[in-house]
Amino acid sequence: KLSGVVDGRLIRSIIGVSGLKNPVLAAEIAQPAVTILPGESLFSAVEKMVQGRHTELIVVDEADPHTVRATLSRDDIITAYNQQIGREYARHQTRSHDES
Repeated sequence: KLSGVVDGRLIRSIIGVSGLKNPVLAAEIAQPAVTILPGESLFSAVEKMVQGRHTELIVVDEADPHTVRATLSRDDIITAYNQQIGREYARHQTRSHDES
């Protein structure tokens, strides 16, 4: 069950200030998770990432938002975008070739 997330930027800042001498528990620095539902658009995901300066979102179950289904990273979105552009380019090339 999802109870929160620990942001990598926060971890780096804590290590930068106090080093690894003083142990810090995840529960002490966990923040509310920024979530997205499986049916939400990639545009919605990008908006959430940009607004909160997040590099990753937690995909939660629609029936139970405390159940994690996956994570969605900025790299995942860029990969999906690049694949779509590639498919559209190939389809355009095929049409152009067929018309010749």
